[in-house]
Amino acid sequence: VPLAHLQGCSIDDVRRFQRQLRDEFSFEAPVFGFNDQQILLRVSLQAYNSLDQIERLADVLGRLGTNSIRV
Repeated sequence: VPLAHLQGCSIDDVRRFQRQLRDEFSFEAPVFGFNDQQILLRVSLQAYNSLDQIERLADVLGRLGTNSIRV
């Protein structure tokens, strides 16, 4: 998932965003740079994930400034 709101941010800002996802919202997901042009969030779902969890992730990302998620 592209994280446009983190474009041009420092690596510390990116790490802070990742920690916030984990510590405040209990989502563990890698955030990384791609081609020196994009900051991406890697979302991985398994059969045991519910639609409620997916919708909650989309809501959290929306509240944190990312409007890239569509469920």
